[in-house]
Amino acid sequence: MTVRHPRINIDPNIMSGQPVISGTRVPVSILLILVADGVPIPEILENYPSITEDDIRAAFRFSAAMMRRTFDDRAAA
Repeated sequence: MTVRHPRINIDPNIMSGQPVISGTRVPVSILLILVADGVPIPEILENYPSITEDDIRAAFRFSAAMMRRTFDDRAAA
């Protein structure tokens, strides 16, 4: 089962299939790294004008759902 989110797109033809913010080539992983490194949200939005604060939140929600699914799958095995 694939984790889906309306703001996240996974397409093998875009960024080698990495999850990206829909309509962009901005990988979810980049947003997570930037926030984890302490880059302020306004700075991220300035550097990536094609995304919104809601897109950044969606990246975290998507990642949490992926982690939950991964660990649920392992527990069921």
